[in-house]
Amino acid sequence: MRALQIMVLLCFTLVVASQSKDIPLEAALLLRGEPMGFRAHVRSERYVEDVLCAGDEYKHPRSQHCCKKCLSGFRKVSDCPEKEKVTECAPCAEGQFTDNPNYAKKCKQCSQCVLSYGQILISNCTRNRNTECGCPHGQYQVKVADNFICQNCSQCDNGKETIPCRGYSDTVCACKFGFYFDHSENKCQPCNMCTTTDCQDHCPPTETIKNPDENKNITLYVVSGAACMLLIVIVLGAIHMHKKRTQSSPSPCGGLSLLRIFDDLKPQKSSITGMTTTTETSVHSITQAHGEYGLSTVLNSQILDPQVTIPLLELPDITLSARVQQIQSTAEFYRVIDSVPVLRWKEFVRRLGLSDNIIDTCEHENKHLRDAQYAMLSKWSLQVGPSGATKDVVIGVLRDMDLAGSIERILEG
Repeated sequence: MRALQIMVLLCFTLVVASQSKDIPLEAALLLRGEPMGFRAHVRSERYVEDVLCAGDEYKHPRSQHCCKKCLSGFRKVSDCPEKEKVTECAPCAEGQFTDNPNYAKKCKQCSQCVLSYGQILISNCTRNRNTECGCPHGQYQVKVADNFICQNCSQCDNGKETIPCRGYSDTVCACKFGFYFDHSENKCQPCNMCTTTDCQDHCPPTETIKNPDENKNITLYVVSGAACMLLIVIVLGAIHMHKKRTQSSPSPCGGLSLLRIFDDLKPQKSSITGMTTTTETSVHSITQAHGEYGLSTVLNSQILDPQVTIPLLELPDITLSARVQQIQSTAEFYRVIDSVPVLRWKEFVRRLGLSDNIIDTCEHENKHLRDAQYAMLSKWSLQVGPSGATKDVVIGVLRDMDLAGSIERILEG
């Protein structure tokens, strides 16, 4: 009986092993009190390598080969049955499109321009291109979700247009001296409206805002006034000396006096601002040249003998003593660059009248600082012209900035 039980258990074990299953510990064969388990047979799955397709191909969804994509303007009808076979494609219907090679089963619907957004039709939809919409002339596009609206381009009042308005970009302006660019309003605002730190960086202090031409005009007025006063003093002195000489030494020739000679002299143009003077001589100078009694002799000779001429002495040179010195040469530009501290350079060129847009452009176009500084001075010279690009203007700005050392270095050069 014992042998029969062992044979039944062995048969059961062989049947289970043939089915490739693991035997739990509770069902294991116990021999001499020790459990005996059986390892199940593990089947190995076959590894399938992914297929790599070219850019104009796609992987067949149910096979391991590549199919050609449909051209733009077409859609896929059915996949290629095997490699090197053609994918079946069909053209998009009217009002639909595909703008790239694809394997989509459906074409995209053509877009419509939104008239309420101010959009206008640029080009109609085709099988391989969607509808193109845009904005009328004088407007630009502003992104709104997946679409855009049209807004009017900004006008460069108090400035000059540097980049025109087009596409998704509004007009870019370079503001005049005394103005800053307000990004919220997108226009140039006067510096006296500046209330934030952003605009304060682009505007000099309010009390120092001056037109670069003011110093030149004031200097011209002062010198012209001084020249007029000097001319008046010379004429009055000549008349006074004439009266004094006439009273002390009357003329023996029928009462002919020095005043008669002055009346006969033709007016001459002065070199100062087109003023007209009555004489080019000083009676006092003639008296010194001929002596106290020599003057009467010379005058009598002039009356009796027309060939005798009175030597006329020139008036003193009353032209401008502070002559304007233009800054045009490369050496003068670098002398100014070396004289102004680097940390105050931007303040210096802003006071000269350069806008922040021009300053930023010069910095972006030149890698080295000195090249950028030279470009800024060149822009300023072209902007104000030869009559405005002078040492007087530069020194006036440096004086407002309290840079006495810089002024000395420029004058020493």
